[in-house]
Order: sequence, then C-alpha cells, then structure tokens
Amino acid sequence: DGSALRAWAGMQRGFPTTLFGHEAPVSAAAFSPNAELLLTASRDGTIVLRSWRNMVILRKWIHRGGHGGDHEPVTSVAFSPDGKRIL
Repeated sequence: DGSALRAWAGMQRGFPTTLFGHEAPVSAAAFSPNAELLLTASRDGTIVLRSWRNMVILRKWIHRGGHGGDHEPVTSVAFSPDGKRIL
C-alpha cells in the first residue's frame, strides 16, 4: 500500500511496523530531537504526529490551500532544534 509507512522500531522487534494514517504516499518523515516523536507528511495534505514508542497517533492536521480549498500536498516536515515546534 503506497499510503503506508514501514518503519523498524528498534532491533528487538526484528520486523517492520506498518504505520497508517495517510491516504496517499508518504512524502516526508522526521524524528523529534529526542527521538520520541515521529512526524510524517503525505501528498494527501495530511501531517501526522505519532509517539515512536507505541505508534499511537497524537495529532493529525490537514493542509488546505491558501483559499481554504482542496488539500495541498505536503512535501517536507521538520522539528525545530528544541523539538517544541514543527515546521
């Protein structure tokens, strides 16, 4: 499925975890500076913040165009150096 992200959450599991939450391909991903959070973005205009520890979705945003229209693709995401903001 092109809208799922597969991630290895540490060597102890030994197999990838499939992360859902987007309806189009994931276009970007970033870890918080303390490696506790994972931020993903998609061409469907969604940005998802998860706990890396248990993969629970903490928050989801939808990026809309400048005129409040259709969803706009998100092509990059990042955390600020202190981990308190997303960019």
